[in-house]
Parts: sequence; C-alpha cells; structure tokens
Amino acid sequence: MSSFPLDLSTEILRRLAVKDVFRLRCVSKLWCSLIDTPCFRKLHVSLSPKSDPNLLAIFQEDESNLIKFLDLEFPSLLFPRIIPNQPRDDTNSILGSCNGLVALCNEHRRDKSVVYGFGYDPTTADYKLLKSAHFFYKKLPKRAQKYYNLHLCRALYWKAEIYSLKTNSWREISGCPFNCGLGGFDDVAGILAENALHWLTQKYKPKPVSLRIPRHQEIAGFDLVGEEFYSVPILECFYGAFSMTMAALDGHLSVAASYTNGCVDVWVMEEYGVKESWNKTISMMQEEVPNHLIYSINDMEKFKVFPLAYSRGGDKLLVHRRGKIFWCDLKSEEAEFDDGEGVLVDGNVEITTASLVSLEDYRSEIDGKTEQIVVEDDNSNNNEKRKISQKEQEARSEDA
Repeated sequence: MSSFPLDLSTEILRRLAVKDVFRLRCVSKLWCSLIDTPCFRKLHVSLSPKSDPNLLAIFQEDESNLIKFLDLEFPSLLFPRIIPNQPRDDTNSILGSCNGLVALCNEHRRDKSVVYGFGYDPTTADYKLLKSAHFFYKKLPKRAQKYYNLHLCRALYWKAEIYSLKTNSWREISGCPFNCGLGGFDDVAGILAENALHWLTQKYKPKPVSLRIPRHQEIAGFDLVGEEFYSVPILECFYGAFSMTMAALDGHLSVAASYTNGCVDVWVMEEYGVKESWNKTISMMQEEVPNHLIYSINDMEKFKVFPLAYSRGGDKLLVHRRGKIFWCDLKSEEAEFDDGEGVLVDGNVEITTASLVSLEDYRSEIDGKTEQIVVEDDNSNNNEKRKISQKEQEARSEDA
C-alpha cells in the first residue's frame, strides 16, 4: 500500500459507508492510522448522508436506562445499548440526533418548562445544544384574573442558553420572541432541518380557560449559524388540523397534519422559508376523532402520526403511530393504517445514521491539543511518517 497515493486513499475512504470504512482499517497500518484521525472523521461526516443512507431508529425503553437501535434494513434485529454511569432507576429522554451523535436528558432532572434542541453548525464545525425556558408572572394583573387561572397564565419572557461542544461552555443568547401564550411549545425536543431547530408553538385567544380552543399554531425556528429565532411560514390549511407533528425528511422540514375526519396529510417544505414550496407527499386515513375527544390533550396523543424517514428507494415513508413503526407506500394516493402491522417500539423514536464522529475529538480540542493527521507507512524498508495539516484537510472538505 506504500505506493498508493495518500491523497487518493483519503478521497476513496471518505466516500465509503461507515461499515466499510471500519472493515478497511485492517488493510494496512497506513489506512488504520488515517481512519483513526479526527481530521478524517470530520471529512467523512461531510459526505456521510450521501455515502451511508442506512438509517437507524432509536428509542428509549420505559422506566429503564436502556436504549435500542433498530436497523431499518433488518427490522427484526434490535441492538440494545445500556447508558453508562447511569443509575438503574433513572430514565432518559432523547433530545435529538445529529451526524450519529445522540443527545439524552435525565428525566428526573429535566424541568418541564424547558425546551431543547441539538444540532450542528457547519460554519464552525461545532455541535450545539439549545436550552430555552419560560418564566411566569408571580401575580396576575387584576384585569387578567377573570380570564386566566394562575397556573395557566401568560408567559412573561423566555431565557435561552446555548452549549458549545467545541468550547465545553454555556452562554446566554437573546430570548425567544414568540408570544406562546398558555400552551407554549408542543415539542420538548427541536426538529433539526436546514441547519436550524424547529418547534410547534400554540397561541390561544384571550378567552376563559374553558373556551380556549380553537388555537392558532405556528412553527418557531432557531438558526444554529446566526443563533436567531424566527417564524417559519405555514399554509392556512394547517390551522384547521386537530393535531400537528414535525419531522426532517431528507433534510427538509416536514409537517404531518391530522384532522378530525381521520385524514392525515404529510407536507414537505422543498425550498426552505418559502411558503409556496410546501408540497403534499401523501395522504393517509385513520379512524375519525370522536367529538368528546377533540378537546382532550391526553387522548390527542392516540391520533398523532409522526413521519420519520424515506426508504432507500424513496418510494416509502416510515411512520410512527401508537407505539409502532411501519412503512407507507408513497405511490398509493391514500394509505390506510393497519394496527396489526409494524414493529413495536417504546417511547419516542428518533432517526439517526452511522457515523465516525467521536466526542474524544472535541475533548482533545478543549485540552488544547493540536490536530494533525499522522499516518504510518507499513513498508518494512521505509517506516516513514507523513503528516497532513488540519488546514489542508479542511480545504479538501470545502472543495467537496
């Protein structure tokens, strides 16, 4: 392998799937040293969505510190993983996944009034965790007391903090400008799409608590690069939905709108930020929502549909509904749910992909270690060590 150009080896390896890259570590010392470097791992992740389309569904077992990985190519195989250094009586919720990294939150320590988001800033090659909390009036004004109960009062303000994995530190940013009213954010974990995090928000009209339905929904976005909040435009037909859920399909923002007549429409924003680019990909049918359940928040969960991912061929959509995940055919004009099919899962489901990214790479940066690729030639006659600077590797990533 000594006669094989190092630059060519790097370009070939960075375009392979993760499983293939791990197998090729045993080809030579040269390739093993190259693959194990932080610079190569960062180069590989820049192409991983294209080179490794295999997706894994991860979900949390109820009342345990065990998470399970489900290979969507082989749905009958489960790969359980125990969360290290975690007491048995502690449970965790999945806050998000990005480039193979999964963010978890301890349920016992999580404040219910806090929303989170986990994503990647490509301009700084940094992973960021957003934490935003709302605070309430301690005492309502007299003119507002006839409209609101104390525990349902309007949010006074939001305080947001962001964590940088690169610097291993928290810092405060400007708060959320959305007046979320009585409901606040529907989702605790933000949806990552287009280098931004997204949540569904609710707005209630100033009516008595018993008459606070209907509500007005909108999508709040947070740009991970500019670190600013903004509103994502939605269609008017979303306002009549009984419930809404969000997802990221092939990197695009997606919404599943469920209506009381049983219809579930899945929409994808093909051009981010453009209202007219919302495109309906599929309509599905489930049972109608009984009138006595329309205003029940607990029963509403039974009728929520969560789109997860497209199949490798792009002709099917993976859906999570009532504790099961199954495929829906996108070619059919109107799909129906079959509760007898699907794979049984516990809790919320997150989609991730295999990756070479390691937290150790960022810990070494925090410790101030210089980052270089050091590869050793396995030729017994010439045990030469060659180095490639970090700037050169980053330049290759930008050119790609």
